[in-house]
Amino acid sequence: MIIAEIALVAIIFFYLYFKKRTASPQTRGMLQRIEVRLANQTLSPIEIRIESNRPTQLLIHRLDREPDDELFEIEDLDIYELLPALHTTIISFQADKRGKFKMVLAGQREAGVIIVI
Repeated sequence: MIIAEIALVAIIFFYLYFKKRTASPQTRGMLQRIEVRLANQTLSPIEIRIESNRPTQLLIHRLDREPDDELFEIEDLDIYELLPALHTTIISFQADKRGKFKMVLAGQREAGVIIVI
């Protein structure tokens, strides 16, 4: 009887100690910060992955001189921002839906994709 109780306690201990750890509420709420370069009218990297329902800051370092302002948008996430030449722009948002969303420059050029997981 005592051996069975010790075995049960050991099983519970190993289960709790070695089980796969999921993101804690503290981790889920932590800020995601992604840095992107915009040079020669090209984003780098062209594919960005973020987690859904987490605060996100997208830092876009624009290295181009022309044009003075470049329109950046992710229409499906309601993100529309003017990027001044030779300036870093910080876009704060929280994606509440998952999927692949096009990043567009100047209202017409697909510049990359943001993947919300």
